[in-house]
Amino acid sequence: MTKTQKRNLEDTPKTFHEHINELRSRLIFIVLFLLLFTVIGFYNYDLLLKIVISPVNQTLYYTAPSGGLQFQLELCLLFGAIITIPFVILQMLLYIRPLFKTLTISQIAFYLSFSVVLVGLGISFAYFVCIPSSLYFLNSFSNSEIKSLLTAQEYLNFLILFIV
Repeated sequence: MTKTQKRNLEDTPKTFHEHINELRSRLIFIVLFLLLFTVIGFYNYDLLLKIVISPVNQTLYYTAPSGGLQFQLELCLLFGAIITIPFVILQMLLYIRPLFKTLTISQIAFYLSFSVVLVGLGISFAYFVCIPSSLYFLNSFSNSEIKSLLTAQEYLNFLILFIV
């Protein structure tokens, strides 16, 4: 196939069915990446646990029989979701690329790297600045009669809220 024929093939609009198939394949790749990084997070659970618990600096408890398992699964899924974000952005850019005739691979790489840097800065700011200061402020309401007893689930929800 010549370069002119390939260009004409790319310029022809896709049917609705072709768009849906492309979207479906991109979503399948995203889910596979999410599962892959969730499994990687599962194998590195001890390290993830140390990283997540370091801002709170106290023991976490669970109150449901499945609380420990649920915490571990959600933490690994959170890790997988955070690591998958750049791939999701890449898939979105590649999906909408036909809308922009002048969007080149170098521009996609720039937008992708810039997005990854911004996501990393946002997560770092939440982890190193917002979460410790929020925990300090919220623990200041404790006194000798009222103590906080953090459950693992409540803390993970708090952490997810700040990271998102």
